[in-house]
Amino acid sequence: MIHLAVLLAGGKGSRMNHPQKDKLLEPINGTNAFRLSYQAFLNSRKVENAIIVYRDSQQKEMLSVEIELVHKQNSRTFLPIWVKGGVERKDSVSNALINCPANCEFVYVHDC
Repeated sequence: MIHLAVLLAGGKGSRMNHPQKDKLLEPINGTNAFRLSYQAFLNSRKVENAIIVYRDSQQKEMLSVEIELVHKQNSRTFLPIWVKGGVERKDSVSNALINCPANCEFVYVHDC
C-alpha cells in the first residue's frame, strides 16, 4: 500500500498584511511552516513520498532549498513529485490527486 503526503504550498497568502512574502517560508524559531510540515511527513514511517503543490517556478526553487535542508538533517529522504497548483485550493488538490501513482492507496492532504 502506497501512502503519499500532499503538501499544498501554492497559496498566495492573500490574508497576510505582506502579500509579497511567502507565509510558508516566514521564520518560526529557526525554521518555517513548510519545512516543519515536510519534515513531519518524512519522519512518518507510513508516508512513502510527497507531492508538493507549488505556485510558480520561483517558489518551487525556494521550496527545493527547504527540502534539501530537511534531507541533510535526516537519514531518510523523499523524491518529491512536483505539481503546479490550480486557481483555487480545490483545483490544487485535484491536480495532486491526478498525479498520484496508480498504486497509491492513501493520500494525506496537508494545507501547509
